[in-house]
Amino acid sequence: MTTQEFLKRRLYKAKKIIEENCHKQIQNPDIAREIGMSTYHFIRCFKQEFDLSPYQYVLHMRLIKTSELLKKTALKTTEISDISGFPVAQAFCKIFKKNFGSTSLDYRRAILA
Repeated sequence: MTTQEFLKRRLYKAKKIIEENCHKQIQNPDIAREIGMSTYHFIRCFKQEFDLSPYQYVLHMRLIKTSELLKKTALKTTEISDISGFPVAQAFCKIFKKNFGSTSLDYRRAILA
């Protein structure tokens, strides 16, 4: 196995860790430690491989989860933000609107219409 292949394996392991734990408050140093890399090297390599920083990927995964919950459940927005890993509902609302172009309530209404 080449060094590049070994690095990619570790980065895909990190991606899987993020996907499985995005609803938790995970930190880059914890992920880097889990895959045996320094935090700086992990962040740099992750962004190079996936075109997103680990933090951006966590947000992406959380937003996917929120959109699924908005479509499939009648949970309140505050409950959805908690389940999805957004500790502050106001931050969730701001990030959701920035990424989807509407509030979570408008998004749900449009889907149910």
